[in-house]
Amino acid sequence: MRKLKKLLSIAMSVGMIAASAVATMPANTVSATYDNCDVNRDGTVGVADLTILNKQLSGIYSVTNYNQLDVNRSLTVDASDAECLEASLLIETYEACYWSRANANDNNGATNPEVEFPTVSEFTPNSAATSTASREYMVYSYLDHEDYGTYNLTPSVVEINSGTTSRTVFGNDDRYVADGNENSGIVRLSTGGTGFVVGDHQIATAAHCVYDTNSFEWVSDITIETYDNNGNILSNSTLTPVEAHIPREYYRTSLLETGTHPEYDYALITVAEDLSDRVHFSLGTSYNVDSSLSSNVPVYVTGCPGDVHGTSNSNNTLYSAEGNVIRYNVNTDELPFDYEDSLLTYNVDMSPGDSGGPVYTITKNVINDITYYTYTVLAINAYEAGSHNFGAVITNYHNQFYNNNPYMDYTLPTE
Repeated sequence: MRKLKKLLSIAMSVGMIAASAVATMPANTVSATYDNCDVNRDGTVGVADLTILNKQLSGIYSVTNYNQLDVNRSLTVDASDAECLEASLLIETYEACYWSRANANDNNGATNPEVEFPTVSEFTPNSAATSTASREYMVYSYLDHEDYGTYNLTPSVVEINSGTTSRTVFGNDDRYVADGNENSGIVRLSTGGTGFVVGDHQIATAAHCVYDTNSFEWVSDITIETYDNNGNILSNSTLTPVEAHIPREYYRTSLLETGTHPEYDYALITVAEDLSDRVHFSLGTSYNVDSSLSSNVPVYVTGCPGDVHGTSNSNNTLYSAEGNVIRYNVNTDELPFDYEDSLLTYNVDMSPGDSGGPVYTITKNVINDITYYTYTVLAINAYEAGSHNFGAVITNYHNQFYNNNPYMDYTLPTE
């Protein structure tokens, strides 16, 4: 996404843009009685709308009726919505679609990688996305090799003005060597997992990649390696971990149940190095797409599997696979957890080593004939369960934890 601060300053200088200055929307956009970019429904598209959207994305607060922030109507509130709204403020044209590499490389001759956004007639929110309950987190220091105790984060949920709208490996192993620009935002963990960059010093991964629930101890030492765009590990680019954070409920449910509750299987690793020159994955809050629904939206998993195509991945190369969100069948699949809205299920190939990697969409944004791609994480890859794989769905907890967390430290001690 383009630098938000720069665009905000430009928007402030031109003042409030009239509602008639609307970005060009995809052809299948649901008609409405208000402008899609008018987030706060005050009749004007302006900086206030961008401020609300940016606060949601940065984790400052979460909007209960967050479908109003989905200005490009992709069924996900993410960085692409900021692209669309910024284009409207700057009186630029905007078009967008999901991107499918599988369609572009279809053996049957299909060459169209563009997938239209789905349309829905009503807002079906993810119930886990706007919870207001406080969540406790545990911290470990890799510098001192000590547990730093716990802290609490409480989401600040608000409601904005509403308007009236009319609006596992499956079969063949189809994974391929990752070759996308997003590879620079993927890291390999020496614990046998994957992580992805979400901030200038923040890496997201699964909790079980940094905390051992068999011994109930932190993994005291961890090595983090980075990749080039071709999916190969970069030499002399090992990152320096400073802290690890996980939800305390991940630890608690491990004590009380057989296995851990996947809803809490997410972690934050801070590193000393500046990651601003690497691709940052944005976090997306979806609606009308959950474990009880299916979707034609192409989703990807990129990671460092221990084996692929029946062979050991001894070179630790990145692999990607593409699939779709699928329905979790509660009648035939057996898991000891009720996770209707807290997890996302998908038919994307994976194996051990992919844990902690992003489950993401690729959106192609065309602004004034210039193309931008955004990589939006819908879930953090975690487990396989027979007919599907699943991970912890992104909610307001994750936005706050990764993007607006005052308790994380990434500095090294001075001499």
